[in-house]
Amino acid sequence: MGVLSIADAVVTALNARSWKMGFTATRALRPIYELSDLSAVQIAVVPKAVERERLSRAAVQKNTTIDIGVLKRTASAAEYDTLIELCEEIADYFPGVSLDGHFCQKTIYDPIYHPEHVEELNQFTGLVSLEIKGV
Repeated sequence: MGVLSIADAVVTALNARSWKMGFTATRALRPIYELSDLSAVQIAVVPKAVERERLSRAAVQKNTTIDIGVLKRTASAAEYDTLIELCEEIADYFPGVSLDGHFCQKTIYDPIYHPEHVEELNQFTGLVSLEIKGV
């Protein structure tokens, strides 16, 4: 399974579940949005990296990193709290999830949000990274 198929499996997993906030996740190779597009929460699934590690002569482990961006323009402090909780919910869900034969081993929620986006754009931007392993 290639990196784009893994990203698509992450999109499918996100869209198959009910979350704290409703959304439709999409795969994005260029997750660039106009501020006017961010009145509703946007979930961008972005393939980030692939690493291959030889385990034996016959086996190679593929480690894939997929980023999940959570973006929304907002002015409400309460809404920032809800968006942080949504990111935590996503990060809590994925460890151990099977993605077409690959398994999410680890999630990293860093940064929790980008302060400069809040300051300059009045926009919440959170990032959850998934570390996915497969042979």
